[in-house]
Amino acid sequence: MLGLGCPKQASAKIATPRIIRHPDMSDKVYSEMWRAIEQGNSWCGEILNRAKDGSGYWVEANVEADLNEHGEIIGYTAIQQNITDKKQIEELSSTDYLTGLYNRKK
Repeated sequence: MLGLGCPKQASAKIATPRIIRHPDMSDKVYSEMWRAIEQGNSWCGEILNRAKDGSGYWVEANVEADLNEHGEIIGYTAIQQNITDKKQIEELSSTDYLTGLYNRKK
């Protein structure tokens, strides 16, 4: 998302969410994330990002605000793990190979 230990002022110089945000990603997810971290809470979830070539890739992200000694937000820290393969396996296991229709869960 914003990079590790990225100060607020420098966040625009790094790949900001609107640059790497995939158009299929829900606004609700980003709203929930920003609401949590702007209140000083951590947020964890799955995000669909856009690669330079326009393709999508999934990450599991842990994001939290960095606070100074006065409890003021001075930046954000994000740790991400690429889970694209995991998401593809989930998709394959829940869809019929021939028809592409979703299987019923047991």
